[in-house]
Amino acid sequence: MFLFRADAFLTELDRYAPEIALASRAAMDLARSDDGRIAPDESALADCPSTSIDYAVMEHSDRIAVVPLDLDWSDVGSWAAVYELEPKDADGNVVDSRSSAIDSAGCLLKSTGPQIVVIGGQQLMVIATADHVLVAPISDAQRVREAAELAKARSGD
Repeated sequence: MFLFRADAFLTELDRYAPEIALASRAAMDLARSDDGRIAPDESALADCPSTSIDYAVMEHSDRIAVVPLDLDWSDVGSWAAVYELEPKDADGNVVDSRSSAIDSAGCLLKSTGPQIVVIGGQQLMVIATADHVLVAPISDAQRVREAAELAKARSGD
């Protein structure tokens, strides 16, 4: 878990990961604001290196302090973690307001795009956005990066 002032972090980002800093600033310069939510410009981030902050900055900076912290924490780094943390219906499904499950068990259904209806699904994650739909066993949640890379490659077709 990282805690830092924005200006201090941006200084370190400029120093150790200038390509990420440049893309981040461009994305915020072109950001949209909708009902108090800020959406960075996706096209400005398209060429941003896909590097973790740990590797890009934290492993190099000399302005780091480590402090022990005792709290309940879950690094929600996968859809499987989202499934584990969310409340479930009687059949063990996590279903948002844009989704429905019929005769299904242990499914994660999330959409910010089209409505989702799953019939007879078992241990599936169905994640939909305005542009993409992902359907996979929850056990393959760690493979989402593969799907994202494939979608990005195909968007050039």
